[in-house]
Amino acid sequence: ADGTLGSASIADNVEAYAPGSPIFAWSGDDVLTGSHGNDLFVFSQPIGADTVHNFDAAADQIDLIGYSGLADFADLQT
Repeated sequence: ADGTLGSASIADNVEAYAPGSPIFAWSGDDVLTGSHGNDLFVFSQPIGADTVHNFDAAADQIDLIGYSGLADFADLQT
């Protein structure tokens, strides 16, 4: 090792096949697709320009690991 540091950004397509399975978004621009209900979409920092498909507001949840200072949904859209 020469002592230098680096980072990588990975873009993924992630799909849930079983209802209730957590679906994780990591770094990069991820496309997340839920199953038929009770999905948990988990986002951690750093976050890219992620897209969520098949989200059911009545049954699914979003978990924002390590985020603070969010007042409303508009804060996530910036």
